[in-house]
Amino acid sequence: MTNRMLRVNKLLSQEIAKLIQDEFLGELGIISVLDVDTSYDLKQCRVFISIACEENQQQILKKLQSKSFDFQSKLAKKLTLKYVPKVQFIIDESQENIDRINKILDEI
Repeated sequence: MTNRMLRVNKLLSQEIAKLIQDEFLGELGIISVLDVDTSYDLKQCRVFISIACEENQQQILKKLQSKSFDFQSKLAKKLTLKYVPKVQFIIDESQENIDRINKILDEI
């Protein structure tokens, strides 16, 4: 990955985290932006998030997905990019997998 893509991913990660905090402050619980993966043509970006409230993760994800166009338009106003990517939210389950593997290893 090029340095430019790394900078764009970092910038998008910071701005999306701020927008989530501003939009849903306390409403959806604690949402962390873990990583952003932008396509090379800057048309799409996948935002990997972690949601602290495990019982209604899918509802929170649907709410974020429904606001993805709003996020894109607010990013367009804040950033000076040729293309502002479409935002797609994905729940990152890597930490859950790590915990599950550690639990299995402890049982062995």
